[in-house]
Amino acid sequence: MPIPRAAREHARAFVARREQRFSIESDAVFSARRLRRLRHAVDTRTFCASPIVRASITTDGLVLLDVRGGVVLAANDVGARIWQLLEQHQTPHAIAERFAGEYEIALEQARGDVTDFIDALVSRRLILEKTP
Repeated sequence: MPIPRAAREHARAFVARREQRFSIESDAVFSARRLRRLRHAVDTRTFCASPIVRASITTDGLVLLDVRGGVVLAANDVGARIWQLLEQHQTPHAIAERFAGEYEIALEQARGDVTDFIDALVSRRLILEKTP
C-alpha cells in the first residue's frame, strides 16, 4: 500500500524543520566556541590583588587567605606561578604563552587553563581587573 502524498509531505516538512533546528543549534555552539577562542586569543587584561586577600607562596604552592570571609584557599605550584606573574602585571595571554613553552603544551590549552584559574580568582574577588 503506497504512502499517501499528504503523509509524505508532512514527513519531509518534519525532517526539514529538524535539520534546520540542528543547523541553528550547531551554529550557536560554533559561535560560542569561536567567541571563547577569540576571548582567549587576545586577553590583554591585567590584574592586582584585592585588598581583602593575603597570599603566601610555599614549596607546595599558593595559599590565599580571604581576610573578609576567613576562608583559606590553596593552589598548586602552577597556581602560585600564575599568581606571581599576575603580581608582575603580566597579561593572561603572556602567561599562557610562557606556560605553553615551559610545560610543552598547546597554547590553546594553556590559555584555557590560565583563564579558568584567573576567572576563579575574579569570581571570589581575590584579584581585581585593573582599568587602563
